[in-house]
Amino acid sequence: MKAYLLFCIIITCMRSAHAQQEMNNWFFGYNAGLNFSSGAPVATPGSLRGWEGCSAMSDRYGNLLFYTDGITVWNRSHLVMANGTNLNGDTLCTQSALITGYPGNDSLFYIFTVAKEAEAKGLQYSLVDMRLNGGLGDVVAAQKNIPLLTPVCEKVTAVKHLNTNDIWVITHKFGSDEFYVYAVNCAGLNTTPQISAAGNIANRITNTIGYLKASPDGNKLAMAGFTSVVEVFDFNAATGVVTNPRIIAGNPNNITGPYGVEFSPNSKLLYASESYNNNGSGAYYIFQYKVDTPNIADSRIAIDSGYGNTAGAMQLGPDSNIYIAYDQQPFLGAITHPDSVGRACRHIKQYVNLPAGTISGVGLPAFVAGYNRTLLGKDTIVCEGEQVVARVNLPGTTYLWQDGSTLDSLVMNAPGLYWVEIRHNNCIYRDSVRVIWRTRPVVNLGKDTALCANAFPLLLQSPFPGANYLWQDGSANSSYTINGQGLYWMEASLNGCVARDSISVTTRPVTTFNLGNDTSVCEKEQVIVSVAASFNDYSWSNGTKVNSIIIKDSGLYWCEAVNQAGCAWRDSIHVDIRPLPVFSLGNDSVLCEGAVWLLDVTQAGDQFRWQDGSSQSRYQVNKEGAYYVEVSKARCSASDTVTVTYKLKPRPDLGPDKVMCPGQVLVLEPGLHGIPYTWQNGSDQTSFTVTEPGIYSVSVTNECGTVRDEVVVTKGSCKIAIPNAFTPGKGQNNTFRVLNATGLKIFSLRVFNRWGQLLYQTSDPTRGWDGNLAGVLQPAGSYIYMVSYLDDTSGKSILHKGIITLIR
Repeated sequence: MKAYLLFCIIITCMRSAHAQQEMNNWFFGYNAGLNFSSGAPVATPGSLRGWEGCSAMSDRYGNLLFYTDGITVWNRSHLVMANGTNLNGDTLCTQSALITGYPGNDSLFYIFTVAKEAEAKGLQYSLVDMRLNGGLGDVVAAQKNIPLLTPVCEKVTAVKHLNTNDIWVITHKFGSDEFYVYAVNCAGLNTTPQISAAGNIANRITNTIGYLKASPDGNKLAMAGFTSVVEVFDFNAATGVVTNPRIIAGNPNNITGPYGVEFSPNSKLLYASESYNNNGSGAYYIFQYKVDTPNIADSRIAIDSGYGNTAGAMQLGPDSNIYIAYDQQPFLGAITHPDSVGRACRHIKQYVNLPAGTISGVGLPAFVAGYNRTLLGKDTIVCEGEQVVARVNLPGTTYLWQDGSTLDSLVMNAPGLYWVEIRHNNCIYRDSVRVIWRTRPVVNLGKDTALCANAFPLLLQSPFPGANYLWQDGSANSSYTINGQGLYWMEASLNGCVARDSISVTTRPVTTFNLGNDTSVCEKEQVIVSVAASFNDYSWSNGTKVNSIIIKDSGLYWCEAVNQAGCAWRDSIHVDIRPLPVFSLGNDSVLCEGAVWLLDVTQAGDQFRWQDGSSQSRYQVNKEGAYYVEVSKARCSASDTVTVTYKLKPRPDLGPDKVMCPGQVLVLEPGLHGIPYTWQNGSDQTSFTVTEPGIYSVSVTNECGTVRDEVVVTKGSCKIAIPNAFTPGKGQNNTFRVLNATGLKIFSLRVFNRWGQLLYQTSDPTRGWDGNLAGVLQPAGSYIYMVSYLDDTSGKSILHKGIITLIR
C-alpha cells in the first residue's frame, strides 16, 4: 500500500503542474451553472436548487465530477449520486458545503457540511469514492455525516498547506473566538484540530451568517459576521495557526451587514458585500480594502451599491475574475481586474448571463483557496541566461531533486523540466516545473572607439527582431545617430527580457585639403593635382600612392590622405578634357597652273584664323604658297599647314618658220627634257630631223595637259651651205663653218652641246668652230648649231638649225 500511495502521489503532483482545473464547473442558485473550460464562463444548467451554500469538484483537466448543496450530491450526469442524499448541510446555510481533495489520491474526496445557525449537527464530513458506481462515484456509507465539531458558525473554508499538497479545513466554533483547523493529507483527515483563539466571540445567531475565506497565498483569513463586522486574520499555512485579528468594518444597526468576502488573486485586496436594511431600504454595497495597510478600514472604497436584489457571495474564478451573486437575478456580476485599486478594478454588475430560466441566490460554490498553488509554482518563463532559485522551505521536510541534491533549494540555470520529491508529515510528494527561456535581445554597439572628427554623423544600431529600444536620451528608435563624442547606451527589451550595451566615443583630429574647383581643359594640356606632402599615406582613385597626379583623361578624381593621427580626409575634383578640333588640310600638294583648291574646315570648329588673318571656314587656293589655319571649338584650338606648288603645262618651242636649201638638213627640238614627245608622224624621239620643206609639229604631255607646237619649213634662196660633219686636227675639214656666207648681213653662228651649253659663236661668216672650248678638245659626237642671217631677197631673217657631227 505504501508503494502504491507513493506512486500515485508522484504521478498526481507531476501532472498538477500542468493541469489545475478543479474549479472549472460551478453549480449554484436555482439550476444555474457556469463552465470555465474555454477560459471564459459559459452558461450551463444544473440540478442544484438552493439559495446559499454549495460546492463543486472537477478533475485536474476540468471535467465535472460532482457537486452538492450540502444535502444532496449530484454526479457528472446531473443525477443524484449513489448514497448521495441526506447530508447534514442546509440550503439556508451560508457555506453549507465544501468539497476538498484527498492528497495523494485522485479518486477520494471529502464533503464538509455545516448546519445553519449553530444547530447541533455542526461540522461533519463524508467521503466520496469516484472509483465506485462505474466511475460516477458513491458516498461511502461508512464515512457519511461523520461529526467533527458542534456547534459551529455557518462557515467552513479550506486552503492549501504550505507544502501545496495538504489541505487545511477551517471553521469557527459558535459561542467562542476559536478557529478549528483540520489537516487533510495523504493519510486522510486528521480529526484532531489545531485550535486558535483570535478575534471576536461569535455569540449571536446572526453572527454565524456570512462567509469565511482564505487568501490565495494562504497567509490571511477574512470572516464576515452578518450583523457584526468583517475581521481579517493572519494564517500560518505551515502550522494552521490563526493570529492577529483586525476589525475592518462595523454594523452600527446590528440588523444586517457583511456577508460575502473574497480576496484578490494577489491576496493584497479584500472585497466585502454588505447589506443595510434600515427602515426596509434594502440598500447594499460592495467595498474594497487594502489588507496590508496599518488601518485597513481607512482604505475602504465603494465599487458598487444599489437597492434590492442584494449582493451576496463573492468567489474568485479560474479566470481571475471575482464573481458576485445578486439575489434572484439571471446573471452574475464580476470584478474583472480585482488586483487593481479603486475603480480600476472594473466592476460590471451584469457580466455573465445564466442559463435561460435559471437565477442566482446569494450563494456561490465554495472551493479550496490557492488550489492552483504548487511546491515549485507554475512553469516559469525567464530571460535567456537568467537563473531561477526554486526553494521549498518546509520545516521537518527532506528533499530530493532530480539532480540528486537534497537541499531545500535548487538553482535552475538552464531551460528544462525540474522536479523535487519531498517527505513531509510522513507523506511523499513530488512536484515539477518547467523553465522556459525567452529569447534575450542581443545588443552590441561595438567596442569603445576613437573616431576621426569627419566620421560623424555615425549610426549606432544593434537591431533585434521584435525588440523595443531605449537610448540614453529617451529616444526609442532601433538606431541612433551620433554627431560627436560622448557615452552612448541602448537598452533593448523583448517580452520582458532586457539587454543593454554602451559605447564611449572620442574624436581624433582631421587634416583637410582641397583639390580645387572642378575644371575643364583642352586636350594635351597638362593638369597637375597635388596634396600637401605632410600626410602619411595617399590613395588616389587611379591607384597612385604619391601626393600628386597628372590628369590626362576626363573623369572624377579623388584622393584620400591619412594624417599622423590615422584620420583620412578625401576630396575630389572633376576634370573635363575637351577634345581638340580634329581636321587636316591634307598633304602638301602640287597643282596644275590655273587650278583652284578649296580648303574647307567648316565641320572642325566654330572659329577660324587663316595665315592672312581671314576668319572664314573656307579658303580658296589659287597660287603657290604655305597655307595655315587655326581652328577653335569649345575654347580649344588646333592648327595645320599645307604647302601648295603649281606645275606649268609643257611649252614646246620649235622656233619660227624656217627656210632650207636643197640638201640642207634641219634638226627640230622642242627644248624640253624629261617628258615624252609625239611628232606629227607619231615619233616619240626628243628631236626630229627635217630633210625637206613642210609643216612639222610636236605634242608634249605632262600632268597638267598636252601642248602642241608646229613650224613651217619652206624652200629658201640657199645662198649658204652648212656641212653636217667635220674632223678637227685631221688637216682637212677640220673647222665647222658656213659656206657661201660671204657678204651676208646680220650673220650669226652658234654651236651647242647636247645639254644646251654654248660652245662657240661668231658673227663673222668667214670664221668657224675648231672643236675646242677654251682650249679643251670636245668629244666626238653630235652638236647643235644655229645659223641666222638676213635674206636680201625677202628681207626676212633666216634661221637654220641642225646637227653637226664632230669626228675624231
